[in-house]
Amino acid sequence: MRGDLINTTIKDVAKAAGVSVGTVSKVINKSGYVSDQIRERVLLAISLLNYKPNGIARSLKNSKTNIIGVILPDTEEIYLMKIMKSIERVTSMMGYKIIFCFNHYDSKREVPTLQWLIEKRVDGIIMYPTGNNLDDVEIPTSIPVVLIERKIEGANFDIVMHENKDTATQLVQHLYDKGHRKLFFIHGSSANSIEEERLNGIKLAITSLGLDRSKQTLLELNNRWDINKITEKIAGFLQVKKPEGIFATNPNFLAGAVRAAWQLGLQISEDIDIIGFGEVDPFDIFRPKVTIAKENPDKIGQVAVDVLFSKIKKQFQNEPRKYIIQPEIIIGNSSNKLTI
Repeated sequence: MRGDLINTTIKDVAKAAGVSVGTVSKVINKSGYVSDQIRERVLLAISLLNYKPNGIARSLKNSKTNIIGVILPDTEEIYLMKIMKSIERVTSMMGYKIIFCFNHYDSKREVPTLQWLIEKRVDGIIMYPTGNNLDDVEIPTSIPVVLIERKIEGANFDIVMHENKDTATQLVQHLYDKGHRKLFFIHGSSANSIEEERLNGIKLAITSLGLDRSKQTLLELNNRWDINKITEKIAGFLQVKKPEGIFATNPNFLAGAVRAAWQLGLQISEDIDIIGFGEVDPFDIFRPKVTIAKENPDKIGQVAVDVLFSKIKKQFQNEPRKYIIQPEIIIGNSSNKLTI
């Protein structure tokens, strides 16, 4: 017998061991009775022939591959990398493998990627959506899907996400409590459900606090711009509007606001206050520190996996639920307190 045979099949193992294919299958899957003597013969044949059981083919009977698919929009953002790490850690503990797919914020790649994962017969899918609908793909009810962070119009899936609207309102309240009445809000497109919710929280705060709308500036920027372009746009508006406080709805805009203030020679906390969503100083270098709503990507990944596996194990679909993770508001050095 040769150990370097190519494409060795289960029939080759059965022939070498002098047993039936069914007996080899029992040994491989550890199911049914096989005598110790026969089991040793089969295992020896498997070793000598260097036979590698096909995990996908072996799963055809039990309809499981022990693989989940994960679709994310990017490979470079620190926030998404932390979600990836969390998903991988929890999934490996469950004895599952992961197929990671990335669409690079191209919504046109979302449906083909989903279809490909379905064809691979994954047991479930975790997805950070880029587009706003999945009308062109039919997802079998046997494959549960859990969304993270972003909603999809008309989608009937569980979602794990941060709370956005009330947190945004609290952050505006914080600027108000410091005496600021002329504010500059930097946000992304409302086509993104995260940005839409945060913008709704901002507008609610402006109304409830009775702020003069004519003194408030709302600037929509493209979150996919590089940091230099974002900084340039913000700096241009700061020179004209001269606000007392800045609110940025995501880490990219928050970093751009801090850089723009530096470029213009503005002293944060003295000349202007800056506040926003996301962590832009993970090494705690900036002084003074800006006030942020710190997100928890590790928790997002952990809860998403837990929800997905609860769906996989139950083998049926409950009514979709929304799992909300509360951001932690961390007050910067220039702030005294936050009224909630």
